[in-house]
Amino acid sequence: MDGTPAKRKILYVADLGIGATSAFRLEALKRIGQDVLPFNTRDHLSPSPLLSKLRYRYPSVH
Repeated sequence: MDGTPAKRKILYVADLGIGATSAFRLEALKRIGQDVLPFNTRDHLSPSPLLSKLRYRYPSVH
């Protein structure tokens, strides 16, 4: 064993906006050779101002 993790297929679900730490983690997984399928939650959130406020106040809602 050389310390390299076994290659896995990973569905990575996160907010992948510019500068988001989750985007950096996604790139790190790719660098170590994992097969990563990104799913950006930001693309699937409602633009409603009320829902945006609720997401801010209760981050676990989204």
